[in-house]
Amino acid sequence: MTDFQKKILTIIQSHFPITPRPYAVLAEQLASDEQTVYDAVGELCASGQIRRIGASINSRKVGYVSTLAALAVPAERVDEVAALINAYPGVTHNYQRENHYNLWFTLIAAEL
Repeated sequence: MTDFQKKILTIIQSHFPITPRPYAVLAEQLASDEQTVYDAVGELCASGQIRRIGASINSRKVGYVSTLAALAVPAERVDEVAALINAYPGVTHNYQRENHYNLWFTLIAAEL
């Protein structure tokens, strides 16, 4: 990862510009140009350094609760179990980790 990419990550982790042209705003902050920033973010995505760019919403403020859960799933059943979990509409993330608890997911639901 280049120093330029590190600077981009530092900014976008907490202050991603919410504007029609966010990469132009980032370019201005980084003394660069829009295409260079866009390409650098694309490289970070392609390499797996960035998994997603999206909003983080405080679920409690909009009437929801969420939880993080972890399962210990036999390696040969991870895909099957992940598909079952993903079938639930409230699942927002589902990912595999190298750990005894190897399948993690988050679930969100309306607060009662």
